[in-house]
Amino acid sequence: AGQASVKTLKYHEDGIHCFAASEGDSRLRLINCDSGNADRPAIKFEREGIRMAEPTHHDLCVLYSGKGSKEHPPAQRNAVHYLSLHDNKILRNFSGHTGDITNISMSPVDDMFISSSKDNTVRLWSLEKAGCVAELHLPPTSGLDSAPYAV
Repeated sequence: AGQASVKTLKYHEDGIHCFAASEGDSRLRLINCDSGNADRPAIKFEREGIRMAEPTHHDLCVLYSGKGSKEHPPAQRNAVHYLSLHDNKILRNFSGHTGDITNISMSPVDDMFISSSKDNTVRLWSLEKAGCVAELHLPPTSGLDSAPYAV
């Protein structure tokens, strides 16, 4: 059996751990870079899958976006989730994008993050609040499969 390729690989700010997200098998792994081994079992995202992950400043917490379920409305399907790996619980959901999320980037100085989407928006969020803090509407693109905007 083949291994699922890693779609996202991000260092945690502690410099010891990194998060590896595999879209093919819908798993998130926390890897200890000193030992080269996983510090805990991989988390499988059965319902929504996982597309990307972004570490936060908090130990064992990560932001991620999944493929979502077609049964949910687009704003719910295209959410960013704040997950604690300590107890495998969603701490908060950040809904609002109506297109696939293309990137998530954590602020290096505080608990704010930004996300971009194929709906041609960039949104600013705070880990402390469920709602969007600010939203930037970008001009529409034409003839491209994905939004050319990156964060």
